[in-house]
Amino acid sequence: MSDRTTLPISRGEWVEFASREWCEEANRYLQEQAALHPDALDGVEWSVTERWQNAPPHLGFDGNVAGFWFTISGSQIEVGPGPAAEADTEIDGDYNSILPIGWTIYHGDAAIQARAQREYGHLSRNKPVKMKGQFPSHPPLLPFLGGLHDHMARRTINNPDVDHRIEHYGLRSSVEELDGQGYTVLESAFTHVMADELIENAGVGRHWEEMVVHPWVLTLVDQALGDDAVLIEPNRGTANSDALTAVWMLMDDENAGLEKGIIYISRGVPNAAVPAQGLQVSYGSAMSGLARTSVEVSDEALALNPPVFQTLCAS
Repeated sequence: MSDRTTLPISRGEWVEFASREWCEEANRYLQEQAALHPDALDGVEWSVTERWQNAPPHLGFDGNVAGFWFTISGSQIEVGPGPAAEADTEIDGDYNSILPIGWTIYHGDAAIQARAQREYGHLSRNKPVKMKGQFPSHPPLLPFLGGLHDHMARRTINNPDVDHRIEHYGLRSSVEELDGQGYTVLESAFTHVMADELIENAGVGRHWEEMVVHPWVLTLVDQALGDDAVLIEPNRGTANSDALTAVWMLMDDENAGLEKGIIYISRGVPNAAVPAQGLQVSYGSAMSGLARTSVEVSDEALALNPPVFQTLCAS
């Protein structure tokens, strides 16, 4: 496996979710696609707006409510920044909670989309997304909108305001625990269904890639190690490495007192006090969900897994 990850999109094309630059690129893409596939819009009269509360202040939206709108009318489509006062379809939710959906590439795979909605919905269960109205029942429009999602997902970066993420993900106590006692436990960080699917897909697989970019883990990595942190093979670390070790519990471990669905994060490299190694991975950057990686689990590690899956993040 290569030690490098090739990013499919250049850094110059990266944009923050729902920013003005994001809307400009979405509009450019939609105009291009509308010219290529006019049948996708034929006969459609529809407007939609998305409103995302608690957006990072640097985006400059009134009341920190980010969002965008777009309309389809007379085979014309237009996108603009900021939420509209009303639309045929209105979607409301929390900015940081929806952000991982915004960077997840579906590749037209309904299973990937459903899994992302399940897992990120689980993380934001106290801040559910609400929708008023419906999407048009116009089959040619669906791949058109799906193409927009994937096009923007490839360009959407994480919220660069790490402290803002910590606050809105409720990770302040985890940061303090890492600083004070050297470890923290992220309760109910993924569903039991996901744990079972990870076991079923124990080799190379998309499931593992999705876990690597878990938004809570990325936030703690960014806070502790900086945005130049990389994920490396655990056995490459040294005792002096500035590192975090993250362990995904795929089964209950009564001896360690850790339950299925927990992520255990500790400072330093793997050692006897932490459950066994489980993952080898090369990753270009842990800053965002942009860098897609191929993940493989070694035969030696499989003998030790489950119950745990472990990555090492080192700057």
